[in-house]
Amino acid sequence: MNIEWVRVGDVLELQRRLVEPELDRDYVEIGVRSFGRGLFLKEPISGAEIGSKRVFAIEPNDLVVSNIFAWEGAVAVAGDEVAGTVGSHRFMTWTTTQDHVHVPFVAHFFASEAGLELLRAASPGSAGRNRTLSIKNLQDIKIPLPPIDEQRRIAAHLDAVDRHSRVPPNRRAPEVERALLSALFDSDAHTRELGDLATVTRGVTPILQSGGPGIVGQASVRWDGIDAARLKGVDASWESSRGPERRTQVGDLLLNSTGEGTIGRCGLVDSESVGLLTDSKVLTVRVGTEVLADYLALYLRSPYGQAAIEAVKGANTTKQTELGVQRALRLRVPDPSKEEQRRVVSAWAAAAVPLEKFDRAERHRSELISSLLPAARIEIFSAMR
Repeated sequence: MNIEWVRVGDVLELQRRLVEPELDRDYVEIGVRSFGRGLFLKEPISGAEIGSKRVFAIEPNDLVVSNIFAWEGAVAVAGDEVAGTVGSHRFMTWTTTQDHVHVPFVAHFFASEAGLELLRAASPGSAGRNRTLSIKNLQDIKIPLPPIDEQRRIAAHLDAVDRHSRVPPNRRAPEVERALLSALFDSDAHTRELGDLATVTRGVTPILQSGGPGIVGQASVRWDGIDAARLKGVDASWESSRGPERRTQVGDLLLNSTGEGTIGRCGLVDSESVGLLTDSKVLTVRVGTEVLADYLALYLRSPYGQAAIEAVKGANTTKQTELGVQRALRLRVPDPSKEEQRRVVSAWAAAAVPLEKFDRAERHRSELISSLLPAARIEIFSAMR
């Protein structure tokens, strides 16, 4: 097979499609997973939240390269689902200028061990954000190009391996979890409005700044707590000017107020998540003396709690489905004795142990399956050296 080694700059062209955000419009930003695992879409944010950050339009069939994580394979091809999305200046977008270049083939090469070696060599620095890939260094990398039909065949084969390696997770654990949570609560229990038992406040609209102090957004709120790795960076001066009354305390319950697939998700603040600000799409529920925060979190996580949220949520002025402070205050929640609340929390803690073991086994299975694509790339591209 005839293979030609060519400079990236001779066959790919950098595209910069600057977008001027409208303050009252929502935008979806993209991210790129490392090790050639494709693009992902972030939670929608408003133009006001984007602020002065520069963002650029992403279009289908772009080769998207993270300039700070290219060294660990953060390279992907944009599919049709990214139409209308944006990316920060950290994501370089490239299009082909030649008929004999198949962009998915190039992406697979850069995600292979052979391609990673070249990206690492072109990304000077020690680690993380210090290893930045410049436009010129990427342009100077030489990549292998077999005939176009062979590029398409290889890319199609690796895409098929990728699809087969993305086996859906075993759904038994979530089903068992829902059943256990349902069993902990009585559907006929006496209920009261949440506003009688707790205060509810909305977070603030932040000034985003990549690399700045973290603020809790929808993605950070998980059922098992607050995920520090998903905090959104904000402007340091803006963050430091906010007072303590706006910051999280141990026992606060953070509740997502909007977002398809995220509305109603809640997480408890522990000692590692104290002192954080929350953005305007997250509600802070601070309980009084009559209800345990752990108990309330379990109830809202249960099918009964999610049904209660579904019953009160509605559309806001921008026609987005939202919970909001006033609707959250009207949520109907059970108010058993403290003794009964403690019993429910203890019962869940005991049931969660075998569920966690099952989950660990499932994660191990997923790790084994995820090794298929890297192995296939090694087999193909190591032969081209």
